[in-house]
Amino acid sequence: MRTLIAATCLALLAGCTTRPTAPPDTSPRAKAINHYLMGDIHRRNGRFEEAITEFTQAYEYMPDEPFLARQIIRGYLMIHDFENAGLYAEALTEEYPEDPSAWFMLGRIYRQAERYDEASNAFRKALELTSFNILIYDELLKAEEESNDLVSVAEIYTKLVQLNPESALLHERLGLSLARIRENEEAKLYLQRALELDSEMTYARNLLGLVHLELNENEAAAAQFRRYLVAMPDDAGAREHFVAALTRLGRYEEALEEINTLCESAGAEPRHHIKRMYLLLRAGQPGEAGRMVPPNDAPIVGTLFRAIARKLSQEPYLPLIESLDEIDGDIHTESGAFLQQMLFLFGPEVTGDYLLRIMNQIAREGGASQRFDILRARILMAQDRDHAAQHLLRQALERFGENKWVHYYLAIIFEERNDLVNTEKHLEACLALDPDDPDVLNFLGYFYADNNMHLERAEELIKRALEMDPENGYYLDSLGWVYYRQGKADLAVEYLRRSILRMDTDDAIVRDHLGDAYLLQGKVEKALEEWRRAHRLDPELEGVAEKLRMYGKEPE
Repeated sequence: MRTLIAATCLALLAGCTTRPTAPPDTSPRAKAINHYLMGDIHRRNGRFEEAITEFTQAYEYMPDEPFLARQIIRGYLMIHDFENAGLYAEALTEEYPEDPSAWFMLGRIYRQAERYDEASNAFRKALELTSFNILIYDELLKAEEESNDLVSVAEIYTKLVQLNPESALLHERLGLSLARIRENEEAKLYLQRALELDSEMTYARNLLGLVHLELNENEAAAAQFRRYLVAMPDDAGAREHFVAALTRLGRYEEALEEINTLCESAGAEPRHHIKRMYLLLRAGQPGEAGRMVPPNDAPIVGTLFRAIARKLSQEPYLPLIESLDEIDGDIHTESGAFLQQMLFLFGPEVTGDYLLRIMNQIAREGGASQRFDILRARILMAQDRDHAAQHLLRQALERFGENKWVHYYLAIIFEERNDLVNTEKHLEACLALDPDDPDVLNFLGYFYADNNMHLERAEELIKRALEMDPENGYYLDSLGWVYYRQGKADLAVEYLRRSILRMDTDDAIVRDHLGDAYLLQGKVEKALEEWRRAHRLDPELEGVAEKLRMYGKEPE
């Protein structure tokens, strides 16, 4: 119809150069064309409000012309009026339900308005009405990515690979999407296939190395990272993961060479220097480790490693242990960002056992500090040795007095055991020491909500946390869960959906919560979809498989 209108306009304009004796055309079509031409002039000159007015008047004269409706929609999009754009687009899909372009346009509007679930539905409808269209798939993928729906992203890439089995790029993208939902064995197969199709896909090689590392296939991981770094020698992240693979294999001198390269590069970060200290110890060079100055961001962990280095060098080290409690630093931040991260990469069993063996010797030789005991406990917690960690933390309270983080870690241990009394006791102790810590406020509020107790106080605690960090996905989930427990289904759905958008990655627990909230609304199909996502993200998540069976959908 666009060609017909243009042709008619040209005919009218051409008529103006001939005999002006014919009466002017006042038909609805002629009036529509005049308003359309004026609107197009306004649009080209950036006067979008005036263009919308003219296009709307044209549409009133020709309401059966979808081309004019699309011009109105585009005008509203130019001024970011998604509400009115959506109204016209929704009307267009109602009038022309078999037109894939109408659904495609509606999906893009929903995406821009951050109505991601509705956007996905519209794009899926467009795909049902047309043959393979990479543009629609691309828009659908963007909508799912923006909604943090990583399960749907994996499903879409699976379909695309089926449609294009010789595409290396799509195999790589599918491998990545599967790795993001921790389906690593499947991810490995698609990444290997991507490299078979195109051996020069360096990003796929790096991803494959990461998947091997996640699967603890360290020889294979090291081989992939080595080849990748030949092509991309400045990729600090890949070199750090190469170091991890070599360390897990016990090839400490090779790992030290790589970490030295990293520490001397422009991309060096404090955690790299901490890892270098550890690898110097493992490579039999404690004297060099003892001479290193701890990074500014890791004064506590760095001082611990210097003390260990001095002990191994048979130099005085106890003053360094005793100084740990006086150092200006944050034990919680450091133990997470440096110690726990290193244990995760290098392997919590071998690395943790090595550090604990020396630290326990230090304790027997008189080394004493509360932070020293906290660091030992954190290593034990990383190894799932909670009973031993609990003993150390209680000992730290008895010997050195109250400490917020000692109580916090004890609360984590007791919550894992479902010990409600002791979990609440230690969280309340945290708040008594620091009443404005948003993580502690959220922890206690969520604990109450999860156990369906003290819901009014839970709401108050989490709202206080959100005042300090209003976009925190975990806090939003907690408040949504409180509203669910209170029977406020609409508020629960609102906050849980916001939570998913603010998470760093898709989260099985939040998906499970959202499914429960949809069920409370009476929307069984929506609930099933969320539980299905939760089950794929974490097949072991308690209760999800039962809910899928109960409401008529066997878990996949």
